[in-house]
Amino acid sequence: MQVASDPRAVIPERALVLELTSAVGLFQQAAQALGLEWLGSMVSDPDALDEEEEADVPADADAPPVSKVFYLTMPSEQGLQTLLRAWRRFKAGELAASPDQNQLWNIFEHLADLRTWSTKDRIDPSLAQYVEAILSARPDDLVSLEVDLWYRNDGQRRDQALAKLYGLAQAAGGGFDDTVEIPEIQYQGVLVRIPGVVARQLIMGEGGLARLDDIMRIRPQAAFDSQDLVELPEPLALEKQQAPASTKCVAAILDGYPVLQHEALSGRVTALEVDVTAAQVPANARLHGTAMASLIVRGDLSDEAGPLASPLGVIPVLSAGLHNRETTPTGKLAIGVIHRALKALVQQRAQMDSPFSRVVVVNHSICDTHVPFVRAPSPWASLIDYYSHHHQLLFVVSAGNIDAPIPVADAATAQALEQMNPTNRDALVINSLRESSGTRGLLSPAETVNGLTVGALHADIGDDAGGTEIDPFQGLEMMGLGSALGMGVNRSVKPDLIANGGRTALKISTRAGQVQVHPAPSQRMGHKVARPGVAGESNRYGLSAGTSDAAALTTRSAVQIATELEEIFRQDGDSWAERPTRATILKALLVHSAQWGDVGKLFFDLIKDPSHHKRRLAEKNETTRYVGFGKTDPERVLGGTTNRITLLADDQIEPNGRHVFKLPVPTRMLRSRDVRTITFTLAWTTPIVVFSTDYRGVSLKLVDGNGKQIFWQGVSRADVDQPVQATMERGTVVHMQLQGHTLWRYGKGDSQTLEIGVQSMSKHPSTKNASVPYALAVTIEVAQSVDTKVYEQIRDDVRARQAQQQRTRTIVRS
Repeated sequence: MQVASDPRAVIPERALVLELTSAVGLFQQAAQALGLEWLGSMVSDPDALDEEEEADVPADADAPPVSKVFYLTMPSEQGLQTLLRAWRRFKAGELAASPDQNQLWNIFEHLADLRTWSTKDRIDPSLAQYVEAILSARPDDLVSLEVDLWYRNDGQRRDQALAKLYGLAQAAGGGFDDTVEIPEIQYQGVLVRIPGVVARQLIMGEGGLARLDDIMRIRPQAAFDSQDLVELPEPLALEKQQAPASTKCVAAILDGYPVLQHEALSGRVTALEVDVTAAQVPANARLHGTAMASLIVRGDLSDEAGPLASPLGVIPVLSAGLHNRETTPTGKLAIGVIHRALKALVQQRAQMDSPFSRVVVVNHSICDTHVPFVRAPSPWASLIDYYSHHHQLLFVVSAGNIDAPIPVADAATAQALEQMNPTNRDALVINSLRESSGTRGLLSPAETVNGLTVGALHADIGDDAGGTEIDPFQGLEMMGLGSALGMGVNRSVKPDLIANGGRTALKISTRAGQVQVHPAPSQRMGHKVARPGVAGESNRYGLSAGTSDAAALTTRSAVQIATELEEIFRQDGDSWAERPTRATILKALLVHSAQWGDVGKLFFDLIKDPSHHKRRLAEKNETTRYVGFGKTDPERVLGGTTNRITLLADDQIEPNGRHVFKLPVPTRMLRSRDVRTITFTLAWTTPIVVFSTDYRGVSLKLVDGNGKQIFWQGVSRADVDQPVQATMERGTVVHMQLQGHTLWRYGKGDSQTLEIGVQSMSKHPSTKNASVPYALAVTIEVAQSVDTKVYEQIRDDVRARQAQQQRTRTIVRS
C-alpha cells in the first residue's frame, strides 16, 4: 500500500481517501508500523519542533484537531474491499480479530473517514457559491466549469476519458470550450459549459458528471478580476528621459495589454502576442497591464525615481471581459494561456536577436480569484514551478487580494467605529484582521515553491489622505487589509516578502447586524501609475493599490539588482547573461536584506504570550503568515559601507552532495565587543514531483563546515525576529540572521575563516540524478566602521581563491 498527499499520485481505480484527525506524524508512525509506503519523501510534519527551540509542545497543541486528507493506493481491488470491510467493523465498535489486525485498528484510531474516491472528493467545495453567483445574476447563462481529469500516461486512455466527458456534456445540453494537456506537470484539463439546471444538480452530487470516474476534480473556472484604478483629475508633468540604454529586456510580465504609447511607457515596453492581441483589448480597458508596467518601469510616480535602464517585455494574458474589465480570455483555460505564453517566452530566449533573449525575471501579478490555495499545490503553481526550474526563470508572484469583509466584533455600530478615536480604531481593526486571518489564505498560484510570493503593505510614498476618507492605520506600517496571508505548501514560508502595496481607504458597513470593514479604492492614497483615460488617452494617470503593486515593485528591484550585477560580473571578466544561476542569484539577493521590521515586530508582540515561553515557535510561525521573511531593502544589497561586506556564491549541486565555502573575515572585524551581525540567504530551485508528499524533488540546507548546524561561536539567532528555521527549510529559501557581541578567537594571523556548507538532499527516487542551481549570499556587519583596508583584504583574499575555484565573489563595494 502507498500513501500520498496529492490525488495525482494515486491509481483512481484502487484509490482510497483517508481523513485524519490526529497529527500527521502520529498517523505516519502507525502507518509505517503496518508497512505502508509513503510516496516520495517522508511527510513534512507540520507538528515537528525546530531543534533550536526549547519548547516541548507542538505549535498547535492548544488547537482543536484538524482534518487532514491523504490518499491510499491499494495493490488490488480485493485488498481495497478487504480494508473497507475492516473499517466498517471498526466504526461499528467491533474488536480486532487478530494481533495483526491490532496494528490496523491503531491506524483507524487516527482517521475520521476512509472511503473510495467519491463525489465528496470530486466536487470542489467552492463550486456551489460560484454556480449560484453566476445564476443569480444571469439565470439563463451556461455555466463554465474546469474539469481536471485523472492524468494517464497512456495517451489512448486520456483520449477515451475525454470522449466520455464530451458525451456527458453534450447529453446535458453543453459542450467543451477548451482542452489542455501538460505532461510535464501531469495535467489534463477541460473547460466545460453546462446549463444552469445541470450545474445545480452537479453541486448536489447528482448526474453523470458527478459520477464519472475519469474525473478527479470539478471546480470553478479560473479567472482574474483586476482591482479598481482611480483616475487622477489632472495629467502629471513627467520629466523627459533618455531611451533605455539596452535593447534587451531583463524582466517580462504576464498581465493585461498595456498602452504601449502611453507617455510614461513609450519606447520602454515591447509586447509579444500569443493568445491575446491588441485588437481584442480596447485602449480604455488596458488598466492593469498599464499600471503594472508603469510600476516596474518607473516605480511610484510620486517618487520621480526615473525609468529602468532596460525595456520591459510583456506577454498579454488578460483580455477585455464584461463591462471591459480585464480578465482571463473567455472560453480558454487560464493555465493553457499561461502555458502558451511561457512556451513562447522560452522560444524567444533562444533567439539571440530577440528583445526577450535575456529575460530572467517574470512578473506574475495575477491570480485565480475563485480558487484559494488549500494544502496541495494547484496545477497553475506547478506550471510556474516547472518553468522556474527547467528554464532558469525567477517568478515574482502576487499573494492575491482578498475582498471579503472583515468582521469587527467589538464595534457596536458602523457609526461608532467611524467616530472612534483613530488610535483605538486602528487597534480594533488590526485585532479583527488577526481574528479573520484563517479565511484570508493565498490565492493560487501564490503557493509556488520556486517563485517569490509578495504580500502588500499598507504603504506608499504619497501625501497624507486628507478629506473624508479614513486611513485605517494613520501612517503606521501595517499589512494591507486585502493582502492574502500564508503559509505555503507543507506550511513553508509564504509570502516570501512584503513590499509597499499602496494605501487604501477603510470602508465600514453593516451586514446582518454585524459591523465589518474592508479596503476600498482611495481617491487620494495609493501608488501613482500610468493608465489610459476613459476615452483611451495616453497621458492619464491613476491611483493603484494591492498585492499586484507589491509584486511589480519587487520585480523593479530585481531588475535594478540585475543591472548592478551585470556590471560587477563584467568587471570580473564574466558574463552575467550566460550564468545558469542568474535566477537563484536574484532570488537570494532580493530576500537577503529582508527583515520583519516594525510590522513584523508589531504582530509578534500582539501574538506573544509572555507567560508561555514554550509557545514561541507557534508565535513566530503565526507572524510569518503575515510578513514572511519581511520587507526587502535593495539598497543594502546595491550599496556598501565600511562596516559591512557582502559575498555571493553560486553553483549547481549534485544530489546528496555538500559544498563548503571558506569566508575570510579579518580579525579587526571581530576583536571588539560591539554587536556584529552575520546574515546568510540560501536560495535554489527544485524539480517538482507533483505526486510526492514533499512536492520538492530536492531540498537544500545550510550547515557548518562539519555538516551540522552549530555555525559560529559568538553569534546566536535566538533573539532575532525571523521565521523558525524548520519552517524556512520546507521551502526553497533559507534566510537567517545571527547576532552577537562576545569575543571570539579562531585561527591565527590577520584573518580568520568562517566555514559554511550547502547540503543537498534528494527527496524522491526520480530526482536522484538531478543537480540544482543555487546562490548563497553572506553579509558580515559590525557596529563600528572599520577602515577600507579591511574590505580590500577580504576582496583580495576572495579573488585569489576565486582563481582556483569559480564560486565566490564580492558584490558590494565600499
